[in-house]
Amino acid sequence: MSASVLNEVLKALTTRRRRWSVTGYARHKAQAAARQRTMVEEAQNIAPLPAVADSARRAKAIADFRFFSETYFAKIFYLPWSEDHLRAIGKIEQAVREGSLFAHAMPRASGKTMLAEAACLWAILGGYRPYVSLVAASAERAQELLRDIKTWLETNELLCADWPEGAIRAGLDALVGRLMNQEWRRDDGALLRIERLLIDANWGESTGLVYQFCRESPFGAAVMPSHGRGVSASQLPFSEYRRKAGDQVGHNWRVPGAKGRNVPRHVLFDTNYWKSFLHARLAVPHGDRGDLSLWGRKPEDHRLLAEHLTAEVPVKTQGRNRTVHEWKPRANAFDNHWFDCLVGCVVGAAMCGVTLPGVDVGLVRRRPRGRVRLSTLVGR
Repeated sequence: MSASVLNEVLKALTTRRRRWSVTGYARHKAQAAARQRTMVEEAQNIAPLPAVADSARRAKAIADFRFFSETYFAKIFYLPWSEDHLRAIGKIEQAVREGSLFAHAMPRASGKTMLAEAACLWAILGGYRPYVSLVAASAERAQELLRDIKTWLETNELLCADWPEGAIRAGLDALVGRLMNQEWRRDDGALLRIERLLIDANWGESTGLVYQFCRESPFGAAVMPSHGRGVSASQLPFSEYRRKAGDQVGHNWRVPGAKGRNVPRHVLFDTNYWKSFLHARLAVPHGDRGDLSLWGRKPEDHRLLAEHLTAEVPVKTQGRNRTVHEWKPRANAFDNHWFDCLVGCVVGAAMCGVTLPGVDVGLVRRRPRGRVRLSTLVGR
């Protein structure tokens, strides 16, 4: 074979190999990206909502308030309905669906309170009304009625089977109430209460429920929806965010200004930064400044927490003249839910003003305004 022919063959083989290499790398990159997305989705999901136990029964209950009451509250409405009851049920259905007003008097011990409570649940669970008001004779009585409704959501197995999202709301009511009303003893004996409680609102199926819960929470602004954002090296960091009117901006977190009267404020934070910050605290020798340590001396007591804290690994990336460790799920790792919870606790502490010596918190504050004369204001 002549030298010229040999060179042509080698050139063709090299080109083919290069083309195969580029195609193979692109395919490998796409497959790796798909696996990464799947792992992230699996790590972020606590669990899907349970399936509705009986879709036909639920649909019929949504369409018929009487059937709803008889089916899910059979132990309460076990006697035959009177004409007055049926007339009241018809008016309730009309008011819920069309928004009409009516006054309907019924004698004592006729079940009107239970009927009104069931109507509130039917209006909400049926999707007819996002907000429902139940008026009582006094504040104490109103609290009793609210407790009745919460108890039904927590203990009515048939209701929770057909409306599993109601079980989530009941769980939030029970857990948040217990945590916010509890006192926590510090090492020096001082008793503390939770000043800021964040609820992850990133899971799309429950975002609206979390916002509604925070809006209606008796603990006010102390309970707030939160959204973690993994800011990559190529994206605009929180430190370069341009503050808008009404925003509250802190160290790698911010609370956007209110967008409406009935929309609760929420907090956004950079998960990559705070996960790196948390792991840096765990790496500090015990007893040194900035150390985050676990109680006790038995590692097995913290095995589950340790599995969650090591379920992700930092991947060093560069872009926009900066270096960022992006946290990715570890292959075949355990759940990461407690890791996310601990990160949320660190963010909540930062929102309460807790800082680490030597860390530039970089708070963005409003520029101080000088004194303005009354004549100047009048002339505007």
